[in-house]
Amino acid sequence: MEDHLGDDNRTGPYLFGDGERFALLDCWMAPKLHAMDVCLRELKGGSIDVSGSYPRLREYMDALFDRPSFRSTAEYGPE
Repeated sequence: MEDHLGDDNRTGPYLFGDGERFALLDCWMAPKLHAMDVCLRELKGGSIDVSGSYPRLREYMDALFDRPSFRSTAEYGPE
C-alpha cells in the first residue's frame, strides 16, 4: 500500500485511480485502518510506528479520518 500511495502518477490522497476522488474502497478501508490504529496504540503500546515506517499510509489514514463523514461516526483523536 505504501508503494501504491507513493506512485508519482497519483495526485490525491485516496486509493482509487489518481487518488483525487473518495471512493467506496476508501469507505471500506477507513474503519479497518481506524481499528488498526487504535489497537496498535492502546493494546500494543505503539509497537509499530506507522508515521515513521509507513508515512504515506499515515497520510492516507489522516485524510480518511479527517473527513466530516468519518468524524461524525467515530471518535478519533486523543481519548
